Amino acid sequence: MVLVRQHGALDYERAAGYRDREVGLPMALDTVFRWASLTKSLVSATALALVERHRLILEDPVTEFLPWFTPRLPDGTSPPITLRLSRRMEGSCCPCPLRALAR
Repeated sequence: MVLVRQHGALDYERAAGYRDREVGLPMALDTVFRWASLTKSLVSATALALVERHRLILEDPVTEFLPWFTPRLPDGTSPPITLRLSRRMEGSCCPCPLRALAR
């Protein structure tokens, strides 16, 4: 599936491939499918775009955006989790050496 919009107007859309390869059913523009792990790449790419625009720093604590997110370790401590660490934990394959960026 490819969809390109520019300034809100649809520029291009195309369905390619098969929604069921074994049966030979082609992909259609209205085909519904699960995103599953694809959201990890989307979130990582969006976060890195925000880093490039100096709107996000990967060393920021997750609690800056999700104050309620304070998981505890077995010993009861709740160490800080940064956006960089959470990105690694979610399975992103794209390392990013942008530590020195300032807001």
